[in-house]
Amino acid sequence: MRGKGTRKRTRNTAPTSKAGLKSTGAKNSKKQRTSQTQTEAERAQVEHVDLSSGDIGENADVWMIGDSIIHWAGERAKQRGRENLRLPGDRTVRWLTIRGMKWQDFHHVIQRERLFCTPPKAIVLHLGGNDLRTWSLYKLRRVINKEIKYLYECFPDTIVIWYDILQRRNWGGCYKENVAMEKKRRRVNYFGRKAVTARSQGRTLETQIDFATAGFYRGDGIHLSEVGLEMFLDSLRDGLINYMG
Repeated sequence: MRGKGTRKRTRNTAPTSKAGLKSTGAKNSKKQRTSQTQTEAERAQVEHVDLSSGDIGENADVWMIGDSIIHWAGERAKQRGRENLRLPGDRTVRWLTIRGMKWQDFHHVIQRERLFCTPPKAIVLHLGGNDLRTWSLYKLRRVINKEIKYLYECFPDTIVIWYDILQRRNWGGCYKENVAMEKKRRRVNYFGRKAVTARSQGRTLETQIDFATAGFYRGDGIHLSEVGLEMFLDSLRDGLINYMG
């Protein structure tokens, strides 16, 4: 009797054990796939940030951080032989740009530069134009406040300059959508100015470049023409001289 009961219990528990093994195997496989997906996402994010121009560990007095507007301004300055904007005192400029850069890239750029570079005397930010169509005002305000706070924590003695997001002749939509995007741009500039100037070393910059003057823009209505780039560079130089002395 005892032997039969033992065999019966053995037969009843065996299937449960196999099911448990299958369940555990499935969970482990799912975890491996999730981990692999996260790793690939992290790798893609790092590779995207590595598109920034300039060598890691290159020290400079001024950092220009931003999207295609800053990128092409830097390229124009290099072509004209004034990469450092001919700032007085032989001050140097580093162009930290990512074409298509968004606020989600900002933290990683600062995190990387903080590890390898000495703090700059000034940082110019021109960022957010590529986020206007995809992020709400609430999210943009929250992220900008968070990242500006982080920037000041990393470089408490650095002058931080918010350069207003420029107007565009084309936001990729109909007339009503373009009008709505222009209003949103103004609001985000207000958020950025307020976050930066919350500290005593915060400054702001704007330019007279406006969407009504077609000559300031390329054919796409987004990027600046040679005339627009020259005006943008002049405003950068004047602002830096004014704020840095």
